[in-house]
Amino acid sequence: MHRQIYRETAANPQLNLEALYVAGGIILAGFVGQWFTGLSMFYSGGSIGMFIRLAVIRIASWAAAVIAIQYAAKSLHQVNLPAAAWFRALVYAQTPTLLMIVPVVGLFSGIWSAVCSIAAIHDLEGRDTVSAVFIGVIGAVAATIGASVVTAVLRSFF
Repeated sequence: MHRQIYRETAANPQLNLEALYVAGGIILAGFVGQWFTGLSMFYSGGSIGMFIRLAVIRIASWAAAVIAIQYAAKSLHQVNLPAAAWFRALVYAQTPTLLMIVPVVGLFSGIWSAVCSIAAIHDLEGRDTVSAVFIGVIGAVAATIGASVVTAVLRSFF
């Protein structure tokens, strides 16, 4: 994906709905990918309950990552962008995960998404790659913590 797209999506608030469609496609691709690979049998047999849990976990991890990246970029590098701009750019950076539908390729789509996410952070911050990687790691840790907390909460209810 061309890096200019991240700056354009961050600057264009009219793309909020399109970013939500992309996010929904990523969530659906993750569910279908697990269903195709047979891993869904470990999670409630691939039912609608599993889909809802995956959606809630993915949304929580995105929210935690966006909030952490926005806060870190603002406090460390004085980049003052709204959370919606970060969300749009980072969701577009996650589009390689749409390949999770393909069983073998889906395993590598996460690495490609991580590289695209760093490119999006680099493009929006306008700083060097090391700074973008540092902010990306902060976002990844926040996403992991957010997903872990939500997973624990969902397991206690379901």
